[in-house]
Amino acid sequence: MESYPLKGILPPNIVIGSGEYAAPEQLAKKKVVPQTDIYSVGVLLYKMLTGRFPRQGGKISSLNPGCDQNWDRFLEKALAPDLAKRFASAQEMEESLAELIS
Repeated sequence: MESYPLKGILPPNIVIGSGEYAAPEQLAKKKVVPQTDIYSVGVLLYKMLTGRFPRQGGKISSLNPGCDQNWDRFLEKALAPDLAKRFASAQEMEESLAELIS
């Protein structure tokens, strides 16, 4: 079974999904890894808490009075352009989020 079921069906220049949620490595057409999805979840959380996309700029603590600098650090890690600085797994991200909201 192929890891990419649409390979060969769509032209190679077609991107599926919203660019706002795509990780830098995905936009650069590099290898997609588990941390790629973590980036997208980070974008979703940022958007839910601020009503805007991270690309528009601004620390979450300055955009949402209910969020402190711990949220800034959490989302900076989730949205790190460098894969090595992003959460290594969904479990690590979940554990960090649980600590944040407890």
